[in-house]
Amino acid sequence: MTQERSEIRISGRIRGLNGRVRSGQNAQNLACYNLLTFVPIFLYEQFTQLPNLYFLLIAGLQQIPDISPTGRWGTIGTLSILLGLTFIRDVIEDLRRRATDVKINNRRTFVFSQDHFQCTKWKDVIVGDILEIVKDDIVPADCILLTSSEPLGISYIDTAHLDGESNLKVRQALFGVSYLVTNEDVCDFNCTIELEPQTKDLNEFRAILRHQNKIYQIGLGQFLPRGVTLRNTDWVLGIVIATGYETKQLMNAKISNPTKVSQFDAKVSKIIGALLLGLILLCLICATIHTLDVCRNPALSYTDADDVLCDPSWFLFFSSFLRLLILFHNVVPVSLLATVQIIRLIQSYHIKNDVEIFSEAYNKGATVQNSQLNEMLGQVQYIFSDKTGTITKNKLKFKKCSIGGMVLEPSVDAKGLLSLLKGCQCSRSSSRTCSVDCQQIRDMFQAMVLCHTVIPQKNEKGQEFFVGSPDEKAILQGCADFGISKFVGRDPANNAFISYRGQRFKYSVLYVLEYTSERKMMSTILKTEDGQILMYSKGADSAILSLLKVPPDPMHIIDLEHFAGDGLRTMCYAYKLLEPHFFHMWENKWLQAISQITQRSQKVTEALGAIETELEFLGITGVEDELQDEAKSSIQKLLKANINIWILSGDRQENAVSTAKRAGLIHDHIPLILIPDCDLDEARDIACDHVAKFREENLASKCHALVLVVAGRSIGHCHDCPKLKNHLLELCMCSTTVICYRVDPKQKADLIQMIQKKSGKVTLAIGDGSNDVPMLQTAHIGIGISGIPDEHIQFHGSEAASVADYAIAEFRGLPKLVLSHGAQNSLRVANMVCFFFYKSVTFHLIQLWFLLFSKWSGQPVFDRFTTSLHNLAFTFLPPFALTLMDQYDGGPWSTQTLVVPIFALLPDFIAKAFSRHRFERELPSSDFEEDRQTLISLSESLPRIRSRIQLKNLARGFAFSENEPKSVRESECFVAYSRSFNRPKS
Repeated sequence: MTQERSEIRISGRIRGLNGRVRSGQNAQNLACYNLLTFVPIFLYEQFTQLPNLYFLLIAGLQQIPDISPTGRWGTIGTLSILLGLTFIRDVIEDLRRRATDVKINNRRTFVFSQDHFQCTKWKDVIVGDILEIVKDDIVPADCILLTSSEPLGISYIDTAHLDGESNLKVRQALFGVSYLVTNEDVCDFNCTIELEPQTKDLNEFRAILRHQNKIYQIGLGQFLPRGVTLRNTDWVLGIVIATGYETKQLMNAKISNPTKVSQFDAKVSKIIGALLLGLILLCLICATIHTLDVCRNPALSYTDADDVLCDPSWFLFFSSFLRLLILFHNVVPVSLLATVQIIRLIQSYHIKNDVEIFSEAYNKGATVQNSQLNEMLGQVQYIFSDKTGTITKNKLKFKKCSIGGMVLEPSVDAKGLLSLLKGCQCSRSSSRTCSVDCQQIRDMFQAMVLCHTVIPQKNEKGQEFFVGSPDEKAILQGCADFGISKFVGRDPANNAFISYRGQRFKYSVLYVLEYTSERKMMSTILKTEDGQILMYSKGADSAILSLLKVPPDPMHIIDLEHFAGDGLRTMCYAYKLLEPHFFHMWENKWLQAISQITQRSQKVTEALGAIETELEFLGITGVEDELQDEAKSSIQKLLKANINIWILSGDRQENAVSTAKRAGLIHDHIPLILIPDCDLDEARDIACDHVAKFREENLASKCHALVLVVAGRSIGHCHDCPKLKNHLLELCMCSTTVICYRVDPKQKADLIQMIQKKSGKVTLAIGDGSNDVPMLQTAHIGIGISGIPDEHIQFHGSEAASVADYAIAEFRGLPKLVLSHGAQNSLRVANMVCFFFYKSVTFHLIQLWFLLFSKWSGQPVFDRFTTSLHNLAFTFLPPFALTLMDQYDGGPWSTQTLVVPIFALLPDFIAKAFSRHRFERELPSSDFEEDRQTLISLSESLPRIRSRIQLKNLARGFAFSENEPKSVRESECFVAYSRSFNRPKS
C-alpha cells in the first residue's frame, strides 16, 4: 500500500494551522515508566521471572491453614525485601533518564508568534512553526531552510552527532523565499508544503513548496534534520515539518529504553527451573511413599483418633505434596536474589570510585546506570566501537605532504621550503619560465587554502580561529605553519582572500561542488584577478587518480602508500585550467541540472562528470586524527583477551581504515577484504566471490588473519537478500576485526543484532553521540563516552551517556571496566551462586534424611525461624564476603565443592530410603513402657489441639508443631513412635 503525501500549511500570522497547539509534541522520552504505569509494569517484569514467580507461589501456599510447616511470613517477607530493593533501584535509574529528558526537552529555541520571535522550549515546538536558529545551536526538529544570514542563503551544519561525519555540510535556501529577513516579511509569509512519507534514511528527503503561485522542488540541500548543529552562520530561519518521534533522528533511535536482562539472571533461572523439576519429582515420590505407608498402617490402637483418618487417599497425597513442597522450597534460596542485588550495588560503588577509570582531564569517573549487567562485563566477546570522539579525539593535525616527489613536514622543512621558493615570482599568467617544483608547490599550497568550506572568525579576545571541518582546519593550520600561504577570509560578495608569501590575493568563488560519499571528492571553481578560471579538486586517491589527464609520478604512489601505512588520513589534490567558453557552456548545463524536478541526481552527476575530468595532479596531504589517550594500548589489552573489536563509523572509508591502522587493529601482513558502497547485486557477487575463495583455500580456520571492510549500504542490503546476509555473516565470523564505514544509526543496531543471533556471544557497544544511541540500546551492554567536551555544545555526548548502561570519561577506562571489574564480578558471583546452592542443598539433605524417621510426613526437623534465617542471616556473611573481597588469581574454577558432598551422601541415602527393613532395630525392652506412657500422655492432649493437620499427624504417630502448649517435645514424640512402631511381635 502506497503512502500518500502529507500537506502542511504555514502562515506567519497564525500558529497551529495543522492541528491543536499542545505541549510535548516535540518531547523526547527515554524514561521507561510514568506514575500510572510504573507499578504495573514493574510487577509484570518482576513476576515474569521464574524465581520471583516461584517464591510468590510458595508465599501463597504458606497462607493456607494446616498446610505450611514453616510458618506464614518467612518467604513473603524476604520476597518483599527483594522487590523493594529492585523497586528502589529501578526508580533511581528511571529518574536519571527522566532528568536527561527534561534537560533536552527544556532547551530553548525561538519560534515566530504574535509578530515576533519568542523564546520557547523544545517540547513546545509544533509542525508548521517558523524557527530562528542561531549559530552553534542544535536544530530542535526537522526543518526546511528558508533563509540565512549568509549571502545566497547558504548555511553550514555539523552532522557529527547524527551520522558521525566530521566535515561540514552546506545547505542553501530556495531563491524564491530567501527574502525573509525582517519580522514583517515573516509575518506576511504564507505557503503550503507537500511532504513525501518520512523515512529513516538520513540522506533522503523530498518535498514540494508552493508559494505565490510558484512550485519549488525541495531536496536534501534545504533539509535541516533534528540534532544537527548550525556552524559558521549567524542565524537561519526554518519551517518545522516533523517533530518528536517523527523526526529522522528519533526514528533511527528506539522509542523506549529497552529493559536489559543479565545472562547471569537467565542462567540462574535455568538452574532454578532444573531444581524445581527435581524438587517436584522428589515431593511426588515422598508424597507417594507417605500415602502408601499411611494406607497400609492405619491409626495406632492407643491413639483413639479414628475419626480424623477418614480422608480419601488422593487428598492425603495432595496435602502431603504441598506440605513437602513448602518444606523444601528453600532449596532455591530466596535470599540469593536479595544478596545478588546488594552485591551489585556495592560493585557499582567500586566501579564509580575506581581511580584508574577516573579522568583527571575531564574530572569525571565512571557512572553505573544498570547494575544488573556487572557480571556480563566479564563475558564480552565482541566490542562495537564508534570512531569519532570515541577512539579518536576528533582533533586533527597536519603531519606531512608530498609535492613533486618531496615529502615535507611543517616542523622540519618550513625553513628549507622558504629558501627553495626564494626569488620565485612566477605565475601561470606570466611569461617567465619557472622550475617545475616551484610552480607545483605554489599551486599545491593555493589549492590547500582555497579548496575548502572553512570560515575564519575571531573570538571575544580577538584571536582568530577557523570554524569548519576538522580535516580542513588541520590543513589550513598546516599551511600557516609552513609560513608560505594563509587563508585570510571571505567577504559577503563570495570572494576568498589568501596570503601567499606575504602578498594578498583575491579569488572570486564561482561554485563549490560539494563532497559526497559517492563522489569521495569536492571541487572549487574560482576566478583570479586577471580573469583566469581555475578549478581545484581534492578527495580520496581512488577518486582523484582516476580523473587525471596524465598518471602521477610513481614517487607519489609510494608516498601515498607510506602515508597510509603510518595511519594518516590522505587527501589527493589536483587542478584544471578552464577555458571561458567551456566554463560558460558547463555553467548553463549545471544550472539546468540543479533546477530539475525529475531525474535531478542523474543530471547533476552528468554535469559533474563533464568538468571533473582531465585533471593535473598536484600533491598529497597526510593528516593525523589524534587518538584518545592510551587508546592503542587499551585496544591491545582487549585483543590479548581474545575480544573481537569492530569499528562502526559514519565517516569515510579512508578515515575509518587509517584510524584502525593507528589503533593497531590493521597490520600490513593481514589480508584485507573490501565490500564497497555498491548496489545489491554487486555486493552479493563480491561477497560470494570472497566466501568461495576462502572455502577453496580452507582459510576458515585461520580466522585470526583477516580484516573485513564493509560499507553501510551493503549492510543495508542484507534485509532484502538473505544470501548476502549469510555470506556477510560468514566473513564476519572469520574476521578478528571488521571496519564498517558510512553506516547510519539503524544499520549499526541491525548489524549488532545479526551478530548476536549468529554467534550467541555477549556484545558491547561504546559511543559518544546521539547517532550511537540505537547500537548502545541493541547491544547486551552499552557504554557511553561522557567526558569528551565540545567547544560549542555543552550537551555533547549527553544522549549516549544518558541511555547507556555505563558511562566513562575516556576510552582508556574500558579495559579496566571489562577485564578487571567485569572478570572479577563474573567469577565472584558465579562462586557465590555455587556457594548458595551448596549450603541450601546440604541444609535440606538433613531434612530429607529426617523423612526416613517421620514416615515421609513433611514434619520439619528444624523450627521455622532456623529454616527462614538459615540463608538470610546465619550463613549470609561467608558468601557475601567472598563475593566482595575474593581476588581471582587466574587459576581454574570448578564446581567440585558443590558436587562432591551430594554424591558422597547419595548412595547411603538411596540404601536407607528404599530398604524394606529401614525401621527394624534392636531396642532394649525396658524402654517400651516409658515410650508407651509418653504416647498416652500425648493422646490425652488431643482436645486442646486446634489444628486438624496436627491432629491427624498425632493420631498417626507423627510429630506435631511446636506452637501448641502443654505438649511434649517433638523429638520425644519421634523417638517414642519409632521405638513403639518397631516393637517385636510376641
